[in-house]
Amino acid sequence: MSQGGTLAAFRHRPFRLLIFGRCFVAFGNAMTPITLAFAALDLTGSLRDLGIVVGARSVVGLLFVLVGGVIADRLPRHKVLVWTMAAVAATQLAMAAIVLTQHASVLWLASLSVVNGILASVSLPAVGALTPQTIPEGQRQQGNALLRMSVNLAMTIGAPTAGVLTAVVGPGWAMAATALLFVAAPLCFARVDVPLPAQTGDRSSPLADLRAGWSGFLSYQWLWVTSACYVFFWAALAGAERVLGPAVADDTVGRAGWGVVLAFETIGMILGAYAALRLRTRRLMAVGAFALLPAVALPLALAWQPSIVPLLITAVITGAVTELFMVAWSTSMQEHVPDAMLARIYAISSLASMIALPLGQLTAGPVADSIGIQHTLVWMGVIMLVSAGLMSLNPSVRRLPHGPPPPSGGTPPTDEPALVSA
Repeated sequence: MSQGGTLAAFRHRPFRLLIFGRCFVAFGNAMTPITLAFAALDLTGSLRDLGIVVGARSVVGLLFVLVGGVIADRLPRHKVLVWTMAAVAATQLAMAAIVLTQHASVLWLASLSVVNGILASVSLPAVGALTPQTIPEGQRQQGNALLRMSVNLAMTIGAPTAGVLTAVVGPGWAMAATALLFVAAPLCFARVDVPLPAQTGDRSSPLADLRAGWSGFLSYQWLWVTSACYVFFWAALAGAERVLGPAVADDTVGRAGWGVVLAFETIGMILGAYAALRLRTRRLMAVGAFALLPAVALPLALAWQPSIVPLLITAVITGAVTELFMVAWSTSMQEHVPDAMLARIYAISSLASMIALPLGQLTAGPVADSIGIQHTLVWMGVIMLVSAGLMSLNPSVRRLPHGPPPPSGGTPPTDEPALVSA
């Protein structure tokens, strides 16, 4: 793909506004858990309270991502983003106000955090389904890659910014600054004026919509196979990287060294998105699935060679290949799922990775206590290898063509079964 083709996607006004809005949201999402954590610690100093405040946002949000899929297939998606992001900004301002006025309590912070997490989850399917409506059909792979590069960069800047602001002006003012980002986002989304997707199937109730979404999801073998395999892959990687990684680093490269390793993984993610931007293939999903295989190197390096150079190399590789997979997955969804059902199916598929994160984090510690950190890391590598291998070898994944999407509200391509209406 030429540089001109890549820039053509960015020059498309709705897509450009979507990128700006997504970057504001990503910046804010990177800052939110950090400012919230320090506010909770300043309040009581209790790790239990910290877990309640921070964990409530993530756990409760899981329950509402499917609701967001139904809403985003019924209403204009850019308006869903405007309303939800404006409400997120309001919750951020409320948290900042109670912290700054010293009226904060664990109950208040946890309650506002829950509302914040619900709104963020409801908005997620709208974001995923709106993207292909803003990118010309021939440029969706490049557009998705460019979008993910921008979002990753915003998140990379957002986390240290939150730390600096919290240290300099305190968590309350840092929360207020975060709210401004969520105020800026709907100003961008409001101008991404795209039509409501064509309505299909039984639209008598939201529950009927959700049943149709599940039927549609199950009718795409390549999609449920990749989603199911990715649960195990991401759970193993998250447990290795976010739980056992810091424990290994304490005895080897140190905490500062582990921070550098994670920074290199982010660099790898940007490189992976850039590689996806330049990639030309007729089997994009097959390439994305196969690319996950080298990621097994990171848990194995933590187990067998936890020194700085191997960890930096494997971190870059892991970041690059997982990002390449995400671009392939997003693009394939947009090309093979009818637009009228895209938000619901996107929500169901995304739920798999959302469940995998706490699954991996909660199981890594107990398993390591039972069989040892090194053996646990090796088994996590095996789980990742098997998951990515099964995904890569599945015929529906290997043969999925990379090409133009079906007409809005139309039937799937001939190599896929028809969607089952609820």
